[in-house]
Amino acid sequence: MYIDGGLLDNLPYAPIKSLCDHIITVNITRTGEVAKLKSLKDIVVRTMDMVVDQDSENARRHSHWYIEPPGTENTFILDTHRADELFKVGYDYTKLFLNNQGKEPVAD
Repeated sequence: MYIDGGLLDNLPYAPIKSLCDHIITVNITRTGEVAKLKSLKDIVVRTMDMVVDQDSENARRHSHWYIEPPGTENTFILDTHRADELFKVGYDYTKLFLNNQGKEPVAD
């Protein structure tokens, strides 16, 4: 079963938590370090990132496995042109993670 979230509930575990034995959360919208906010747009984007980050912490506490694939830092939440690429990164890394029985995959 797959579900997807939005800005205020980016990683929605609550609708399925009573229906599942295990909740696997894959977060591809991690916020990295910000050097300097240069415009109003930067401030709005950073604010959105902070809302999503708070939601991510809630999902982390309620997930059996919480996965953050490397290489997704500083992914802008509205970068829809990268959706296929980010889906593939999350899917491929999660398969490796689960094949390693919940241990972080080691890079070749």
